[in-house]
Amino acid sequence: MYNCSKLLTSNSGVLRNYRSPITITGHQLNSGFNFVAFLFHRLTIHIMKIIGKKFAVDFGAKAVLEIQSKTSLTFTTTEKDGKKANETETVEIELTEIRPKIFMLTWKEKNGNTVTQIQDHKKELVYMNWTLPDGKFVHAKGTIKPVLTKI
Repeated sequence: MYNCSKLLTSNSGVLRNYRSPITITGHQLNSGFNFVAFLFHRLTIHIMKIIGKKFAVDFGAKAVLEIQSKTSLTFTTTEKDGKKANETETVEIELTEIRPKIFMLTWKEKNGNTVTQIQDHKKELVYMNWTLPDGKFVHAKGTIKPVLTKI
């Protein structure tokens, strides 16, 4: 048997903090075991943990993000310029896991804004960069917290 947690830590800087031990038998390795597919499956588990969830974001403006799938996000702006708001939009996204609990999301809004957002769910921080239709570049840092639903 091989403990792949050591293999992961020694061969990939991206996964050096990967805490779940993975054990693969010599039989699996010799019988065409697809380690890349297995690793992809393990990483997909983290992405699945944020899909279907809602998160409150506060970076001056406030919004609730609902990550519906790896390719779809609905955001509702709840406060803008210190005033209550209720603007909702569903956008097509690109969702990339940088490492466990840190994700990069990108999308384009119907008003022409292009957005890149780094979500650090461990530290509950969000970093946003967006380009306005006039070409102005804006960046902000704020908080991101899960929205707990009542049962």
